[in-house]
Amino acid sequence: MARLQDNILKYFIYVFSQRRHYIPLLSIYFLTLPDTTAKQIGFYTGAGFIASLFFEIPSSYFADRIGHKITLVIAKLFMIISTVLFIAATNFWFFAAGSTFLSLSIAFGGGVGSAFMHNTMRELNREKEYTKLMSKIGAYASLFSGILIVLLPLLTARSFLLPFEIVLA
Repeated sequence: MARLQDNILKYFIYVFSQRRHYIPLLSIYFLTLPDTTAKQIGFYTGAGFIASLFFEIPSSYFADRIGHKITLVIAKLFMIISTVLFIAATNFWFFAAGSTFLSLSIAFGGGVGSAFMHNTMRELNREKEYTKLMSKIGAYASLFSGILIVLLPLLTARSFLLPFEIVLA
């Protein structure tokens, strides 16, 4: 029972750490690289949308086959790979790959987290608290995310990569 209870905190950490506070900076960061154009921003963003389109439905099937928890772990791994690619970016291809892995992470995590928490609450016999708990998790994650977004100008004044590195940590 205690292990199931731990899922609540783990899910909050997952939701908070899955948010990408640096997304408003991506385009500006990309344009700081040598020989880049604004047109390429559309291409790397498009790569992410195409990945999202192709993997949204298969990821749900995947979650049903191997389990919600493992699928959330895979989503987190995709997010980590995405962030590392953005930090290591030296050209368009890193950004396209980073955008693709970001979209894969979102596709693999979308809806799966809600199902994971619903199952957890049902197993804890607290199913009636599901909506209230999910609202609290979302609110706290948004509060902390908002604080990090407000800090973006301060962080980027020190280093453009600092917000990416903080999110990776």
